[in-house]
Amino acid sequence: MTILAFVPARGGSQGIPRKNLALLAGRPLITYTLDTVRQLSDLVLPFVSTDDDQVAAVCAAEGFPTDYRRSASLATDTSSIVDAVLEAREWLAATTRTTISGILILQPTSPLRNTTELRAAIDRFSSEQIASLVSVVPMREHPYECVEAADTSSWTYVVKPPADNLQRQAYKRKFYFIDGSFYLATPQFLDQHGSVLVEDETQLFISGQRMAVDINEPEDLRLADCVLRAIREV
Repeated sequence: MTILAFVPARGGSQGIPRKNLALLAGRPLITYTLDTVRQLSDLVLPFVSTDDDQVAAVCAAEGFPTDYRRSASLATDTSSIVDAVLEAREWLAATTRTTISGILILQPTSPLRNTTELRAAIDRFSSEQIASLVSVVPMREHPYECVEAADTSSWTYVVKPPADNLQRQAYKRKFYFIDGSFYLATPQFLDQHGSVLVEDETQLFISGQRMAVDINEPEDLRLADCVLRAIREV
C-alpha cells in the first residue's frame, strides 16, 4: 500500500499573512509538519502541494521534492483541498507512474502531532481496510455547557443537558472535536464523495492529545509556542 503524505501549503492565507512560513519557536510553521512526514518516511510517500516558490524553497532545504506546483486556480481561499489532492494524484500518475492507495492529509496549521499515534492510525487504516479515518479529540468545551444565542437574552443549549447531570464527570454522552491533525482516505472515497470525511462513513481515531492547536490567528501561534515549551520541559 502506497500512502501519499499530502502537505497542503499554498502561499496565501487569511488570518496570518503567509501563514505556512510564519515563525513558531523560531522555525517556519510548515517545518513541524515536514518533521512529522520525515519520521513516517518508512510508511509514506512525501508530497508538498504549493503554488509558492518561497514555501517550496523552505521545503527543498528540508530535503523534500518540490518539482510540482499547484495550479493557481486551486490555491485560493475558497479552493477545495480535495481538488488539490486529485490534481496531485494525476500529476504523480503522469510523471512517476505512481499508484496511490491512500492519502494522508497533514495540514501545516496543526503542528503538534504525536507520531506514534499517526503510525497507529496508518496501521489501523491499512489492516482494517478503512475507507476514511479522521483524528478527533474529546471536546474541552462540552456541548452541555455551550449555548447558541440570537442575542444576550435569547439562547438555547447546543445539546440540552440531562436535569440530573450537574457534574462533568457524570456526563454519559461522548462528544469529540475534529482536530485537523490528520485526514486519511482512499482515492476511491475521495472520488466518490468529493470529501475527506462523510458522516457515518468516516471512522474516528480518538487521539490522546490534550492540546490540539489549529493555527488560524496570531494568538494561535502564541498558544502553540507555549504548548511546545511545556512539552519540551516535560
